Amino acid sequence: MELKTQKELAKAKGYFYQLKLVEAYNILRRYFDRLPFKPEKEHAEFIGMFVRILSELGKKNELSFYGSALQKLEKEIESPSITYQLAVVYVNADPPLLKLAIPLLEK
Repeated sequence: MELKTQKELAKAKGYFYQLKLVEAYNILRRYFDRLPFKPEKEHAEFIGMFVRILSELGKKNELSFYGSALQKLEKEIESPSITYQLAVVYVNADPPLLKLAIPLLEK
């Protein structure tokens, strides 16, 4: 990952913890737009934060889109962190998809 991207993600994390969700969203949205085309390990690290921001900002359509992108990524990579984050997406769905989340959390 490029140094510029690392700095932007660190900035987004700071905004998130300062509850500046719109600012964090703008940075993370640009980063997560790459997910279907160029998955990186940092996507798994930041997806939980991004999902919470999408949920707080009421962006349910985007949450659904990134959830399906994450499903594909989870099948390809089979990483516990990605599996957990997919479960987080399911729990934050509207309505919550607990029947899909629970088996992932029990892995």
